[in-house]
Amino acid sequence: MGPGLALSVFVTALSEKWPVLERHERAAEWLQIGLDLGRAPRTIDAYARGLSEFLLACERDGIDPEGANRSHVASFVGELRTQLPLPVR
Repeated sequence: MGPGLALSVFVTALSEKWPVLERHERAAEWLQIGLDLGRAPRTIDAYARGLSEFLLACERDGIDPEGANRSHVASFVGELRTQLPLPVR
């Protein structure tokens, strides 16, 4: 199995962990770019979690994530600031 295939398998595994990624083709492409650039798997995993949260917020608010503007992102970041801290694993 070549490195490209292994990376694609990793991105597929992330989509299984966060199903919202499967509904947004560009999300998987973006995560794959991070892997191609040599980012560590745990880094990509963290990116996938954050991206999934953003995509879910976009779906909830009826926003096309590819057309999201600065205001949409600022609103999302504001929401994150009001959430309880995530437990440390």
